[in-house]
Amino acid sequence: MNNAISLIKRLNFVQVLTVFFAGIILFVSTACGSPSVQAKGLNNPRLEVPKEAVTNNYEGGMNDYSDVDPRLDTSAANKKADRLIESAEHNLTARTGNPAEAIKRAVNDAPDSAKEAGRNVNQAAGNFADKAADSAKDFAAGTRRGVENIKENTQDAAKDVAKSAEKAKHRAGEAADNTKETLDKVFNKDMD
Repeated sequence: MNNAISLIKRLNFVQVLTVFFAGIILFVSTACGSPSVQAKGLNNPRLEVPKEAVTNNYEGGMNDYSDVDPRLDTSAANKKADRLIESAEHNLTARTGNPAEAIKRAVNDAPDSAKEAGRNVNQAAGNFADKAADSAKDFAAGTRRGVENIKENTQDAAKDVAKSAEKAKHRAGEAADNTKETLDKVFNKDMD
């Protein structure tokens, strides 16, 4: 026990503070260090693993690698996608392969498209007119409310001005009375 007490007595308070602050500085500088120092090893994150052992190639995605499992067999999906692409290309060439047939199809499709376009324009015009009327009504109502608010505010301001004028008149009277009393006191002292 005496050894512990003598050790504490031998320690200087300044030394303890120095060690404490050095520890805090070390902790803060490590936690808040520059990002360039922290990110040095990210160019090749796993140097210890041989290239032959890596089944998932670095692609720069989330977590620096592809999000797709490399063991997953996607050949069936790729074949289906290729078939769909070929089918779409075939449909395009079959539809526009004969110019005369394409013109006939365009002529037959045009009247229906024109009628539908006319209906769409009429609907859009009607919607626009309705919206314009609603906006005009809303604007008129808002303007009416604004005028009423201005009228109320003006009346309140007039009342406040009248009250302020009355208060100012009262204070001016009090100031005049106080001045008169002060002058009376000064002149009465001089005469005594």
